[in-house]
Amino acid sequence: MVTPKPDLTVGYSYDKITPIRNIAWLYHRKQDFVINNAQIYFPYFLVEVKTPKGDVTEALNRLMGDGATCLRLSSQVLPRTMNFVFGTVATPQWIQLYSIWQDKSGQIYVELIEDFSLSKVETYSNCRDAIRKIHEWAAQVRLPAIFEGLYQMVKAEEEKVQNRNEEY
Repeated sequence: MVTPKPDLTVGYSYDKITPIRNIAWLYHRKQDFVINNAQIYFPYFLVEVKTPKGDVTEALNRLMGDGATCLRLSSQVLPRTMNFVFGTVATPQWIQLYSIWQDKSGQIYVELIEDFSLSKVETYSNCRDAIRKIHEWAAQVRLPAIFEGLYQMVKAEEEKVQNRNEEY
């Protein structure tokens, strides 16, 4: 999948990830970090929606492809142990929540976390809580790790420039 187009993608906006010094080069390298030219940096939550008669297997396959792209985008700044995304396959009756990650060899894995029936108030509430916790994790844990990874990239770029200047 060259240009993934999930039904819904959640990540970070440019202004969320740029409070780091000397980050101007990030805008010029955005194709390395942005999904589908949508100005969504380092996506962490994907949604594939199907009608009741839609092909759920197709939706799961799309989720896997979209997830692989998201993992590739964030692999430059996140350690492998932090580089995973979440996704859902949804119909009007239920939502399946998945985690997607990559091992050392590059193999992509998708694991079902939980099924949520939308027809029951309790499971609907549990689904909302799970998605809220994913967003909290993304803000409180993942975003600081991205900052650290970007900082290390900026530092490496500055060292390259300094070394080139010293050669001349």
